[in-house]
Amino acid sequence: MGLFDWLLPKKKASVQEMRNMTERWASDYAKNYRVSGKGLVEHELYMFCGWIVWDYMLNNGYLPKNNDEFLLFLQEKVSKVKKMSDIDFFAFYGRRSGMFRDELKRLRASSKPYLMESLYGALYETFFLEDETYYDVALNDEMGEICEFMDKFIAFWNKVNKELLSNYKKQKK
Repeated sequence: MGLFDWLLPKKKASVQEMRNMTERWASDYAKNYRVSGKGLVEHELYMFCGWIVWDYMLNNGYLPKNNDEFLLFLQEKVSKVKKMSDIDFFAFYGRRSGMFRDELKRLRASSKPYLMESLYGALYETFFLEDETYYDVALNDEMGEICEFMDKFIAFWNKVNKELLSNYKKQKK
């Protein structure tokens, strides 16, 4: 590492690296971070892990030129579980991307992520409730599960970001 390495062009991630991260993280989450007694919506987990990779690479200048291959891989993974056309997949991806981004902005801005007004219901719903059904915070039935989810989700999010930052330095803006 030289003093002027920051002047050199940045190495792009490969599609294979992006695929490997997505699969490894989805598998890790399913094994080590799931909420006790809850099923996991597999296609949503792949969508989330793939979005983390895509968004980080895009925002930090590491996205490879053949990045459409990664989206096709993600579409294939999601479509194995939830059949959808190309148009439906990209609309679905667009909705999920916005939701993931909004929920994570709220999480980063929150000093108390377990308070009622800061619960990340959309993330919880996405990962654990089939057919886009919704939980009702007023019923309080799932409060313990949501708190357990947040605790595990934050641990997972920190682990993933640590890996990204160690392999792909953030671009200075």
